[in-house]
Amino acid sequence: MLKHSLKLTALAAATSLLLSACGGSSSGGGSNSPAPTIKGLAVDGPLAGATVTFVDCNNAQVETDNEGNFTFPQGCTSSELTVTGGIDTATDLPFTGEIKAPQRAQNEQNLIVVSPITTLIQASIDAGASPTEATQQIAAALNLSGVDLLSVDPMKNQEVYAKTVAVQQMVEQIQAVVASLGGSTTQAELNTQAFAALQTALSAAPASDNTLTSTATISAAISATVEAVKADLPAELKADSTVLDNVKTNLAALSAAVISSNVQSVETAILDVPAATFNAGTDSIKDETKAAVTEAKESVAAEKIVTILAPVLTQAPTQVEESLKEISTAVANPTQTSNDDIASAITKIDDIVPAGTIDSTTVTEAVQNANEFYANYLELNGFNVQNTNQTITSLNASLTNPIQVQSLNNLLVGITSEGTYATTASPIVAAAALHISTGTKTLTISANKLNLNFTGGTLTAASIPAGTVIKVDSTINSLKTTFTVNAAQNVLNNGKIALNTTTLGSLSASLANQLNSFSLKGDTVTVTAVIKASPVIAINNGKPALASKYTLGTTDGSGVSAKFKVTQ
Repeated sequence: MLKHSLKLTALAAATSLLLSACGGSSSGGGSNSPAPTIKGLAVDGPLAGATVTFVDCNNAQVETDNEGNFTFPQGCTSSELTVTGGIDTATDLPFTGEIKAPQRAQNEQNLIVVSPITTLIQASIDAGASPTEATQQIAAALNLSGVDLLSVDPMKNQEVYAKTVAVQQMVEQIQAVVASLGGSTTQAELNTQAFAALQTALSAAPASDNTLTSTATISAAISATVEAVKADLPAELKADSTVLDNVKTNLAALSAAVISSNVQSVETAILDVPAATFNAGTDSIKDETKAAVTEAKESVAAEKIVTILAPVLTQAPTQVEESLKEISTAVANPTQTSNDDIASAITKIDDIVPAGTIDSTTVTEAVQNANEFYANYLELNGFNVQNTNQTITSLNASLTNPIQVQSLNNLLVGITSEGTYATTASPIVAAAALHISTGTKTLTISANKLNLNFTGGTLTAASIPAGTVIKVDSTINSLKTTFTVNAAQNVLNNGKIALNTTTLGSLSASLANQLNSFSLKGDTVTVTAVIKASPVIAINNGKPALASKYTLGTTDGSGVSAKFKVTQ
């Protein structure tokens, strides 16, 4: 009897071990317990068609639905997250930044939110804080203590949503003014550094000053961002530590009030939405806030005045800082100040700085028009695919509902010119790149030179000159190559630029054959075209606005992006 009991006990133990090894249980009929389904939400406004990358799960990726929702992939139960791309459904504008959320323990996970606020929390963790410390730190800085910022749905909490949009607006504006200094820092790196700098500035600010609209906080964030990217700045801006310090102080003085005004406008627009309207959901929130948020996001005032007054930024702040603040305040509050205020501040600067630093008449007129869009620019008009024009509106819409096309073999980029660029005797020299991605395979084609000529605003010549370096990068190793063009190649097709694989094939016959292996049939493909040139590059979606900035390989410039479903 004893032997029989021992045998049964041994058998039970062995069965238990076997079930445990298989992830099962001896209860409930012996079936495996299903892995928990972990849900997430990507939001600036809700980000539709965005790519979520699970950093700690071999960089697995999923795409958000039309409301910004996503589900963790099978087998991934905890990961740091990054979100890129897609469209902000609260504004119908492409999302070109990057937001993050920290890794959480499995027992902490309800809804995993990825937002500009969680990106600040991740930046605090990266700076050495524990997840708990980082969350408390950012909550206190944003006056949101008592709220679980890692799980709260911003679209269901009005205060959190207002701060979410305001943080993103702040980062975008800091990126813009630092990029206006010139230099080689990519937009992707500027995004990272601006978030880190804002986190540091918010955490260091006194309790009475912990608002996103504080010019002191904004100035500190601008200064820290410039410091972080100083190696990439033009030589004249980093000649020595004194010059760089001048630039940091003066840039902040010139742009802080304008940025504060933009951030305040989006925060106020959201907080002023009646509670009943906000609680009715995303569409009603969008109806109430889209105009104000879009206007702030599309403002060019800060970038314009930085570019106009760039020669002054290296001067000692004791000479120019107060006048730059006066200019910033006047541009930020055009209905409360006059053109005379701007003229007076610029006259003060001109009287102090070395002769010839600025042309006060020209500078005064330009600054007085800072809140208007540029008069001289190139305009991207969208794609032409298989002889069908796709406007900026349809391309933006495709980021959530891909356009069906038979093929992408004949893709053209439309571009026109305005103002002084309407007719060009000498070509405008640009760099260009085209990126094609299915998620599992990618192809990036870049050219470091592209010559463009316009007559009456119409593109009349587009060529890749001899000596241009063409770089092809791909997940398909046989396609990776770099070569120099021996003879000029025309890339004008029906008044548009042929930045496509057909062009590449004409430059390299052997590469043309290899491109056949890059089949896209049945795939949903994201296509992004970028042009980098000294003229301002805009899009027109009812009114001109700066084109979105993208980083494609080594080319960082202005462009358009869209999704296509390839049927053949």
